[in-house]
Amino acid sequence: MSGIPEKLVVITRNKRNFVEKAGDIERKEKVREAFFVDAASEKSAETARNWARYPNSYRYSKPPPYKCEANSFGEETIPNKPFTNLKIVGLDQRMEGGRAYKVMDEQGRLFDLREDVLMECFFSDEVRGQMLTGQFVWAKNHTQMKVVRVGSKQYNELKKRAEEQAKKVTQKNLRVADLTIGGVYRTRGDCDWIYLGRVKGKGLLMMATNLWRNESYQKDFDERMGWYRANKKFNRMTEFKKSHSFVVRVGQVKIRIEDIELLGSKE
Repeated sequence: MSGIPEKLVVITRNKRNFVEKAGDIERKEKVREAFFVDAASEKSAETARNWARYPNSYRYSKPPPYKCEANSFGEETIPNKPFTNLKIVGLDQRMEGGRAYKVMDEQGRLFDLREDVLMECFFSDEVRGQMLTGQFVWAKNHTQMKVVRVGSKQYNELKKRAEEQAKKVTQKNLRVADLTIGGVYRTRGDCDWIYLGRVKGKGLLMMATNLWRNESYQKDFDERMGWYRANKKFNRMTEFKKSHSFVVRVGQVKIRIEDIELLGSKE
């Protein structure tokens, strides 16, 4: 689910020296690497604990399959209130050209800040030397936690989705007879799917999609459909289901007649 959690569980590794580098300039900071999760998700909290216990493991959803010594760590539950005065202390290069800035809060906790959020700070005149002076909170986009600026477009969208999610708890599923091919529907679990019709002997065909991956549902659909035309099979984001949990329609994509025939689907 997406939204602005009310409370956070903060897991911190033991304090260590962090070297800030900018060209020929180097400085050392005492930091505690931190993992912030929604307090309502015990599974996420346990993943964070494993992240702190086993820093050299390749996965954190479970303890490592080999024997190793577990590190101690800090844990606290805090309200998700706006905070300010983040200090930029580093830059991480990620896979596929991605980048994440390392920032430190007033408590000496080190965590990631996405590049798009930093650019918003520049455009909003909220940068003073190494310091970011805007207001920030932690937000949840499906399973990912990230820092967002209070009042930003992302913040407002996530807040709105959280309000919609609260309403959907009491809503009934839409009838299959009312679904239209190409309709984009949101589930009670806050996931968006493109409905592609019923296929005889297989069930309801639907394709996962979201606006965080592409700027439009149409572009997302065209990319995935192009894969199907080229490979004559679906990737893992498209699947058959016997039933659905759609509660509201949020969009529509255009589907070519030949694609409907290729899929073998019907209303």
